Amino acid sequence: MRISRELGRIASVGDFATAALSILPGLVECDDVCFIVIDCTTDPARLRCQPASWFPPLSPREMAAVLRSHPAATAFAGGAAPWPVRVSDLVDFSEFARTRAYRVLLAPRAVHHQVVLPLFAATHGRIGEAYAFNRRGQDFAHRDLVLAAAMQPVLTALHLARDVDAERCDLIGPAVGHGTVSDHGLTRREHEILVYLATGMTAAAVGRALSISARTVGKHAENAYAKLRVHNRQEAINMCRRLGMMDSVLSRATL
Repeated sequence: MRISRELGRIASVGDFATAALSILPGLVECDDVCFIVIDCTTDPARLRCQPASWFPPLSPREMAAVLRSHPAATAFAGGAAPWPVRVSDLVDFSEFARTRAYRVLLAPRAVHHQVVLPLFAATHGRIGEAYAFNRRGQDFAHRDLVLAAAMQPVLTALHLARDVDAERCDLIGPAVGHGTVSDHGLTRREHEILVYLATGMTAAAVGRALSISARTVGKHAENAYAKLRVHNRQEAINMCRRLGMMDSVLSRATL
């Protein structure tokens, strides 16, 4: 996939975000794309919105309130499955246009339609990340949702592999909980691959993201299973979660 090929080589967080926002409009036809991170574990909420020129100069508390009024944020907070969604499938345009999110963020740019692509995350956190694809003309088609769904696990894995926020996303440092990666003999690569697999990616997709073969992914996974004394992927993921070895990267909730 073009995403893993072009973005997988980028190590810098800043360069990664910039590159992603330039590549994605060529994959899902749209006028532009923005990326939002909202961390509600602090007061006021911490935000990262890109590109910065897309967003008005509001305080973090004001911007968080604006983002929470978005129909997708409301749907995900209400328990909707965190899959890519067209706003038009959630509310009609007249209702969308009355939200603060539309009035503050989209109306000034004459955007009428959006597909929101949340990154995979656990359901018990209070941190959300999402890409929003924007169009001023015709609404997105079903094929656009299919494309977004295909990109979702790859984008998520690529984000998890980078220090998107050093305070909450550290794949290779000590894990939060009853043990650390090193306590259980896992190498950095084995732990990284388990995190990728926990997002639902296949071995082939993980291999593409890491520029290694699916066979090598499988071998690393087998070594991790043996060290954790489990027999398959799901048992390994469950074990890591019980030990707290994925809390720092999988405790995020969608917007």
